[in-house]
Amino acid sequence: FTNESNIVDGDEFNRVQQTGHLDDGTSIPFHQLPCLIVDGVPISQTAGIARFCGKLSGMYPKDDDLLAGRIDQFLDFATDVTELVFLFVDSEQKLTLEPVKEKLKFLFQTKSKKSSKI
Repeated sequence: FTNESNIVDGDEFNRVQQTGHLDDGTSIPFHQLPCLIVDGVPISQTAGIARFCGKLSGMYPKDDDLLAGRIDQFLDFATDVTELVFLFVDSEQKLTLEPVKEKLKFLFQTKSKKSSKI
């Protein structure tokens, strides 16, 4: 397991979206960041990276599918919130907060009623 940090600037970020590769030639799945490179193998998508790190740290269950599913629901919820926020970013990259606040209020009420404590 290598411990190597690679910071991507705005220009390289745009090139990754176009080419699917970092400037050093590393292939990036789905042409999207974030991407964690482990021993030369890319792991993409925030939830995938979170699960991988959780398993390495012992914080994600390996033998309890029900608990893993309950954790996954929150990882997916975080993705839903991120996608929702980006729906309300205008062309000048400014966030219009009022619609986001209202929609998030609804999401949190809906999700919290269906979820119990982990």
